[in-house]
Amino acid sequence: MFVLVKFSDSVRIAPADFRKKLSDAVIDELNKKYANKVVKRVGLCISLFELHSVGDPLVVPADGCTHVKVTFTYIVFRPFVGQILSGRIKKCTPEGVFVTLGFFEDILIPADQLQENTVFDHEEQVWVWNYFDNKLYMDVENRIRFRIVEHVYFEQFKKPTAATPGAFPAEEQADTSEAAPTQPPFSLIAAANQDGLGLEKWWQ
Repeated sequence: MFVLVKFSDSVRIAPADFRKKLSDAVIDELNKKYANKVVKRVGLCISLFELHSVGDPLVVPADGCTHVKVTFTYIVFRPFVGQILSGRIKKCTPEGVFVTLGFFEDILIPADQLQENTVFDHEEQVWVWNYFDNKLYMDVENRIRFRIVEHVYFEQFKKPTAATPGAFPAEEQADTSEAAPTQPPFSLIAAANQDGLGLEKWWQ
């Protein structure tokens, strides 16, 4: 579910932070830029794991700040396709079941990826699995087990730049500006259509 990813980037240190130890100032800036941000084709950045190298500070004319080239490793949330996860139902719509892990909420189990004979109850606004003579309701807040099917990234057009070998360049990172509410920068498509998948209480 979590992976370690190595990046290269250039960090801008403001004059107000010159009093800090350089590595501490760099770490603070990296966390501002990456923590809880999506990196395109990589995943959701969670926390700095290791700072590998810090270059010499360079002063840009008419800027007043120093710019430092760094390489580092970040903990990234990116479950692999086929991985089984467990979360809670956030809401149900005719589109499918939306699931939250607590720290990540953009997970959709589409209607065609639910158990066979599952129908949407428009009055109750829930999905119902008709299992023989039983009606099994998929109520909000119930724990649900599902399988990852696909990663979906909302693409932002950004100018590419060169990077050190084996590291992701700064320009590969997702735009930190707010995307449209209906289109998150990173979401997961999942399935709950096999034995053992669906509400956890069904299989206890």
